Amino acid sequence: MIPVALFGIDVKQCEEFYRQLPALLIEGGVFDEKYEAMLYRVEGSLCLDHLHKIDEWAGFPISAWPEEIVWEILIALATISYPDVSLIESLLTLDGLDASRLSHWLHILTNVYPIYDKDACAGLRKLGLVCPYEVTDMASYGLYVSLIEGIKEYAPATALPEYSLPRQRLIQLGLAAWAKKN
Repeated sequence: MIPVALFGIDVKQCEEFYRQLPALLIEGGVFDEKYEAMLYRVEGSLCLDHLHKIDEWAGFPISAWPEEIVWEILIALATISYPDVSLIESLLTLDGLDASRLSHWLHILTNVYPIYDKDACAGLRKLGLVCPYEVTDMASYGLYVSLIEGIKEYAPATALPEYSLPRQRLIQLGLAAWAKKN
C-alpha cells in the first residue's frame, strides 16, 4: 500500500525508480569516503564544534554567533524529534542559516533526517510529487522529509541494497541521480 505522504505519485515511474535504484546509487556517489568519515567524526554531547565540523565538510562558512544564539541553536537541535522540523523553524531568522545547512546538521547529528538537496527534490517531482526546493522555507523541508520517508517506507526490500549508510541518504542519492536521467 502506498503511504499517504506519496499521494499523487506516478506509480509506474516509482516502480521504475526502485528497479533502477541500485545502479542509481553507484551513479549518485554512494561510495563517498569523506561522507562516511563525517558520519563518525561527531561523537559525544552536542556542541558547537560538531556544527563547525559539519559545516567544514559540507562547504558552509563557519559562523561566529554570540553565546546565547549558540545555546538557542544547540537546544533546538537537541530537542527536535524526527520527522518534525517545526522546532527549528525559528533558526531560519539567524544570519547564514537556511534549510539546507540545517538539514546537513540534522543528518549528520541524527543519521535520520535527509539532506535537503535540489536534485533530490527534482527527482521527487519527476515521480509526480510536489516538492519545492526553497531553502528559506522550513515547511518545504518538512514536506521533503515526509516524502523521503514515504519513498523509504514504500520501497521493496530489493530496491535498497545493504550499505553502511542511512537509508535516507540512499534515497536522496538515488533521487538526485534519477532526476538527471532522461
